[in-house]
Amino acid sequence: MYIFWIQIINEILTMLLDGLENCDTDGCQARIILALTNAGMPGTVAALLKHAEQTTNAMEAEAAIKALRRVDRKYITSEVGLYMGKYRK
Repeated sequence: MYIFWIQIINEILTMLLDGLENCDTDGCQARIILALTNAGMPGTVAALLKHAEQTTNAMEAEAAIKALRRVDRKYITSEVGLYMGKYRK
């Protein structure tokens, strides 16, 4: 039963990460970032960092950084930590 739930979670995470890459509107990206924020999973770190660096929308960049802050610290590399530190207020 446990493996079943892990598979479901991984499928949802993959769907969200693919959706973030394929969204073409700010609203779509914002909703997916919110879902990734709520997930707070280590598999989201690379995508959120990439989005925070590449988006031209300041609100989305801030949302991605906030989402990164919700991920357990043991999954945050020093590179991610330095990046997030640049944007702390």
